[in-house]
Amino acid sequence: EIGVRLVGSEMCIRDRIKDGDTTRETEQAETYGKVTSTLLKHVHEGVVGISFWNVRDEDTPNEKWMGCLWDNAGRARPGYERIKQELINHITQ
Repeated sequence: EIGVRLVGSEMCIRDRIKDGDTTRETEQAETYGKVTSTLLKHVHEGVVGISFWNVRDEDTPNEKWMGCLWDNAGRARPGYERIKQELINHITQ
C-alpha cells in the first residue's frame, strides 16, 4: 500500500432548472454550497479538487438545462457566488 486513495465522481447540479426559469437558482446554489463545504471539510486529508466542465449553458449539449455557473452573457449565477462564499469562509476561519 502506498497511501493513495483515488475517488472518481461526476455530478451534474441542475436541480431541474430549465428553459429560462430562474426560480430554482437559489436551491441550485445551496447544492453547490453543500458540495463545496463537504469537500473543504476534507482538505486536511490530502488533495481535494473540484472542477466544472462547462462555463455557460450554451457550451453544453443541452443549453436549456441551465446547469452552469454563468449564464450565456457571462454573468455569475447564485451557484458561483455561493461557491465563492464557501471558499472565503474556509480561508478566513
